[in-house]
Amino acid sequence: MLAQLKPEVLEETIHLAEPFTENDLMVQWNKFAQKMESHGEKMIYSLFTLHTPSIQNETTIVHKVPNASSKMEFERIKNDLVGYLRGMLHNHHIQLELEEDEHITINKAYTTEDKYQRFVEINPAIELLKKTFDLDFN
Repeated sequence: MLAQLKPEVLEETIHLAEPFTENDLMVQWNKFAQKMESHGEKMIYSLFTLHTPSIQNETTIVHKVPNASSKMEFERIKNDLVGYLRGMLHNHHIQLELEEDEHITINKAYTTEDKYQRFVEINPAIELLKKTFDLDFN
């Protein structure tokens, strides 16, 4: 009878599900990639920059890698990445799928313009800075 008088404690877990844009994703994606590079994870960093991830079904992020060994390497940090993205994008429903795509090629920037375009791909705000301050990168 005493057990019936105890107040019932309900554990309530709040799962955030804020929507996010591709730009929001790319900002956090690039920050995590930079963390990997600063921790000496050059291979992982290169896998982050080979292909731009896409968003499917609002919460599924698809990232393409060139082969099975790259996929295995990326799987090693997948849980850390998903946890980071869930926290930073305030959405606990985020999932990450890795797809092998043999057609991904490594494009290396050689000219100043190629390098600039690559930086703009990584961080579009660079273009705004260039226009705002009338910068010349040549």
